[in-house]
Amino acid sequence: MIMWDAKVESLVSWYFTTAGFYTQATMIIENDKLVSYEKVTGNENGITEVKSIMQLLSNGQLHTKSEYLQNGKWVDGHEIYYKEAPEAQVIFQ
Repeated sequence: MIMWDAKVESLVSWYFTTAGFYTQATMIIENDKLVSYEKVTGNENGITEVKSIMQLLSNGQLHTKSEYLQNGKWVDGHEIYYKEAPEAQVIFQ
């Protein structure tokens, strides 16, 4: 769920997992990037915060990169480049 929170003047979201933990994120725009700061509750691997950066690149790709605060230390998370697949089709069954 994502919504505008007037108190913090930001988009906020909540993410509930089937693994039994959840996150609450605040999103801001920084230098043409969407940055998400998440507080994590109940993660069994010791992750308490996540920072994710999303940027639309000039070649049309979407780049995302994350870092995790795990057991008190920041560690690299995942990094992905998404690109359009013009030949892809949505098929409803």
